[in-house]
Amino acid sequence: MPKVPCTAAVGLTEAEVEQFSWGFRGAYAQMPQAGPGYDCYSTSGERHGLPEVIEAVKYVCAQWEKLYPNGPRVGIGDISLPNGGPMPPHASHDRGIDVDIALVANTNEEIGLTWKHPKYSRERTQQLIDLFLNNPILGIRVVFFNDPKIRGVEPWAGHDNHFHVSFLSPGVSAAAFSSDQQGYLRLVAPRMKGEQVRKLQADLVKVGMPIEVDGDFGVATDAAVRRFQAEQGLDVDGIVGPMTQAKLAQLVGRLAH
Repeated sequence: MPKVPCTAAVGLTEAEVEQFSWGFRGAYAQMPQAGPGYDCYSTSGERHGLPEVIEAVKYVCAQWEKLYPNGPRVGIGDISLPNGGPMPPHASHDRGIDVDIALVANTNEEIGLTWKHPKYSRERTQQLIDLFLNNPILGIRVVFFNDPKIRGVEPWAGHDNHFHVSFLSPGVSAAAFSSDQQGYLRLVAPRMKGEQVRKLQADLVKVGMPIEVDGDFGVATDAAVRRFQAEQGLDVDGIVGPMTQAKLAQLVGRLAH
């Protein structure tokens, strides 16, 4: 199946920010080429993950085989490199917690397809996504997929021919949003929330950006940041990095005097 870069920015919870600061390198396991209910279409060097992630994926696939003993099997794509770290061209897949899954056909064929293909099975794909969402081993942060009629997913560019499961790391309770302690404020999925976001929004309001101050970095805040960056001649990327922070603080400081 053709590989599509995942550009989705995956946000971590505050507990995960602390956990990953200690590192997981050396603790990865490899997803075997094939097993009960699944077959991998990614290369052997690109399907390593945290042991609990591999266990959760195997569990889901075993449950799938009970539903469809004659196939099709679950297609497993990219997870992570043997020791994690950047995995170009993906923006994620660097911590052993992200897994690409092929869509399911309405036949027993194991073929690459998009959700608009006539052989795509929405019913079977929903069943498979539900198995991931309800697995008893690890919580799910978010599932990226672009079929608007599938429940429990978030749309993101590049997810037409597969869905992307992002697991919460072991020992971290399910959280509805990402931590605003994770680097520069920006739009990620799930969205960043917290006092840093609230202060950013309040400052943007002070310089003329009409947005709600609710501590939730959603699409409206992203649009306001990009508009601010454009008006100030900054790189328009939606990321509240050092240059954006400095310019915003400068303008807010002037207004205070």
